[in-house]
Amino acid sequence: MTVHRILVRHGLIEPRSRRRRRSDYPRWQRQVPMQLWQLDIVGGLMLADSTECKVVTGVDDGSRFCVLAAVVVRATGWAVCLASITQNSRTSYYMMSHAYGWDDVRRRSGLGSDLTPAAPTWRFRTDPYGGTSMSWTIDRWGRVAVVMMTTNPLNAQNRAFFADLHEAFDRLERDHADSPVVLTGTGTRFSAGLDLGEHFPLFAGDRADVASWFRDYRATNMRLFSYPRPTVAAVNGHAFAGGLITAAVCDYRVAVTDGARFGLNEVAIGIPMPAVYVRMLAYAWGESVAARTCLLGEIFSPAQAHTLGMVHELVSAEELLERAVAVADQTPEDCLEQYAFTKRACQASALRDIAELADPLDGELPEGMTSDQARHAHRRYWEQLKGSPAPW
Repeated sequence: MTVHRILVRHGLIEPRSRRRRRSDYPRWQRQVPMQLWQLDIVGGLMLADSTECKVVTGVDDGSRFCVLAAVVVRATGWAVCLASITQNSRTSYYMMSHAYGWDDVRRRSGLGSDLTPAAPTWRFRTDPYGGTSMSWTIDRWGRVAVVMMTTNPLNAQNRAFFADLHEAFDRLERDHADSPVVLTGTGTRFSAGLDLGEHFPLFAGDRADVASWFRDYRATNMRLFSYPRPTVAAVNGHAFAGGLITAAVCDYRVAVTDGARFGLNEVAIGIPMPAVYVRMLAYAWGESVAARTCLLGEIFSPAQAHTLGMVHELVSAEELLERAVAVADQTPEDCLEQYAFTKRACQASALRDIAELADPLDGELPEGMTSDQARHAHRRYWEQLKGSPAPW
C-alpha cells in the first residue's frame, strides 16, 4: 500500500476504488505470543576473508519481541533452525515438539521427514553453568549416521562437551550399531579445543584433580580413535588444539577448501601435549608431521594441511557433508566386521605404544600442567587473548 500511495501522490497512476473491502483481507498478525515467528534473511555481510554471510533475524508476531539474531554462512533450513535452537533452546524445543513447520523444513532441506527414521535425535540438558543447551544431533543419511557437535557455538571442549561425546556414542552403539559415522561441527567452527575458561583454573588447582580430569579427557578421544565402525571427520571450519585432535583420531578427514585454520598450540600456551595424543597423531599423520605440529604450534591453511597429510581431501563447504557421507558409505554393509578387525590390526602398534610407553609418561602430566612456569604461561596467554588479567 505504501508504494501505491507514493505513485498516486506523484500522479503516476490513477487511483481506483478497491475491488475488495479492507476487511476481506486476512490479518496474519497473531494476538498471542508464541503462535508465529517472522523470519528475515539478509545477505551481503562480507567477512575479512571475503566470505559472504547471511543475517537471520526473527520477531515474535504477537509480542514483537526479537527471538533470533544470528549470522550463518548459508541460509539453509538446517542452518536457520540450528541458529534458532542454539539461541532459544527451550522455545525451539517447544516449536519442534509441536511440529511447528519443522517437518516441512526438513523435507525442503533434503533431510527427510521428522516422522521417519531419518529424523535427527534432539536432546536437551542442563550445562555446568546452569543454562539449558542441546546435546549433539544424530541424523541418518542413508545408512550413515551424521553426528553434529552442538555443545556450544565454538564446540569448546569442556565437561559438557565430553559428556556429549560419550552420550552420542552410547546412542550410536545402541541405535545405529551398524552405521558408519560422520562427525562434524556447525557454522565455521569444527572445534576450538579445550575451553580455557574452565581448564586454566583447573590447572591452577590441585594436581590430583588434574590427573582425574585427564583420565576422563583421554577416554573421550580413545573412544573415538578405537570405534569399530568407519569414522569420517567433516571438518567444516576452524579446528585448533584438542579440536584438531578430535578430527585427527577419525579414520578419514575431509575439510573445507577455505575459511578455516588448523593448529596445535598447546606447547605455546603452557600445556604439554599428552603422549597418548602424540602417538595418535603419529598414527594419523606420520611421526615427522606429528612432531612438527605438536612442537612448533604453527597455524595451517586447508591447502597446507592437505599437503602435510593432516586432511585427506578438500571440498567446498556445500559439498562437505555429501562427500564425507560418500566416503563413510564406501565400506559395504556386510563387511563391517572385517573393517573393525583390520582397523584394530592397523592400530595395534599404536595401541601397544600407548599402553606401554605413552600412559606411563603421561603420569607426569599433572606436574607439567600445574608447575609455576606453566601457570605463568597460562596467565600470559589469557591476558593476551582476553585483554584482561587472569581471574584465577
